[in-house]
Amino acid sequence: MLGRRHIRIKVLQTYYAKELANDVPLTFLEGQLKTTFHKTLQLYLTMLRYLVDTCLYVLVDKSLRQAKFLKTNEDQSFSTLLASNKIAVSLDENSTLKKLWEKENINQFIDKNIVRELYQSLYKHSSYSIYRMLEHATLEA
Repeated sequence: MLGRRHIRIKVLQTYYAKELANDVPLTFLEGQLKTTFHKTLQLYLTMLRYLVDTCLYVLVDKSLRQAKFLKTNEDQSFSTLLASNKIAVSLDENSTLKKLWEKENINQFIDKNIVRELYQSLYKHSSYSIYRMLEHATLEA
């Protein structure tokens, strides 16, 4: 999950901190390095959860559009294709990833307003408007 470059940078930062302060025990620096790697893992898991939640937000948007009294043509022909995106579905159904999300309590880092804003910015993007016109969600799309 962590790239070799990232690990190398963190190890060198820890080594540099050891060189600057010789009185700091090596076990303390080792603990800091492990904490840094753990936080990086949490960040990675949080980003994956945001990806899945952003794709699933299309269902919330669909229900909001259907609740309108005066629906536009866009509201009536709204596509929820993004919710069936193969990558998002496979991430959401991955049992190992679900266990990690629960173990690390990733939901505490997820802000529903950010998910909504991510979805809205995606919705405005020109490539997403092309994606919405597709009949079926394929991996290539």
